[in-house]
Amino acid sequence: MDPRTVKQGSCVIPKVDTDATLERSGLVQMAIFRPRFDPVVHRTRIAVSVLFAVMLAGCVTNTGAVPIQPGESGPTSTAVTSSRPVAAATDAAMLLTLAPVPPGAQGEASSPVQATFGAPQTPGSPDLVDQAAWWTAPGTMAAVTAWVGAHAPVGATVMGRGSSSTWGVNDSEYVVFAFAAQAPVLTWRTLSVTVAPDGQTQVAGRADAQVIWDPARSAVSIINPTELHSMTVTIFPGPTRREAPVGSRVTVTDPTRIRSVVAVLNSLPIDNSGVHGCPSSTGSSFAVDLIGRGKMAVANISGDQVECLGLAIVVGSAPPVSVDDPGGALLKQVASILGTQLPKG
Repeated sequence: MDPRTVKQGSCVIPKVDTDATLERSGLVQMAIFRPRFDPVVHRTRIAVSVLFAVMLAGCVTNTGAVPIQPGESGPTSTAVTSSRPVAAATDAAMLLTLAPVPPGAQGEASSPVQATFGAPQTPGSPDLVDQAAWWTAPGTMAAVTAWVGAHAPVGATVMGRGSSSTWGVNDSEYVVFAFAAQAPVLTWRTLSVTVAPDGQTQVAGRADAQVIWDPARSAVSIINPTELHSMTVTIFPGPTRREAPVGSRVTVTDPTRIRSVVAVLNSLPIDNSGVHGCPSSTGSSFAVDLIGRGKMAVANISGDQVECLGLAIVVGSAPPVSVDDPGGALLKQVASILGTQLPKG
């Protein structure tokens, strides 16, 4: 998931009131919500050096006390039954309560030092909720970071560690914990803790609970298999279908096979991963053309073999919809129809 760590503009979602235990903490929460952009989000090739250059845009912040305390059991959430952005905000508030905070920590109303002003890394998804809290505690950056890393919340695994530096001197260190997704709504759930020096004898800390919610597919992007007469699968030598096809082009008329592919297409979630890096070589691309009776085009899906440029579904005259293929279900169907393994990028 490293290619997703692109910092983008943000604005505020109203604070989510979780429960009455809020009064038990002096830690302060900042809730950030990135609304989904109206245009289709296409993955863009960008140099790796640019990935961390886009800074968070300034917004008004909404704050409120949030408890941060050790969890007694694995985190659970009933929020997925609510509307999707609210579900993500509620889940993020819950994850924030699981952040490991060292003994002697005192809550802060805002970032105590410059190094804890922002999250250590931020996914580029437009459907991201980031809730944050700050604290100060006695100790050194190295010692407190080690303590945090050794106290992973129940139900979480250490996803990664990192640091930022100026002229070779670390300004901050952080640990990122990953929690299981709650499909099909909450697809990314992490908790990061950043530690930075705050004078000689204490540190400043920041906890970020980041949750990405998946928007529901629109009704116009769903394909009706009963309208279809045939399906043509084509493989291309490069990342776009404008190049002359080589190798294989297969037309399928078996209704059972067509329904199987359409079932996969209709199950693909929205691709809301945002802007991220892509390798210089993306291998081959493919297209699936779905034809109705009278040889009228009903739908098309095209994409890059390694999904660097993403997958786009077009149904009738509706705008294209960017989708994701988790687990490669569609790629397996395409390879099976072509009777060959697709080339790798």
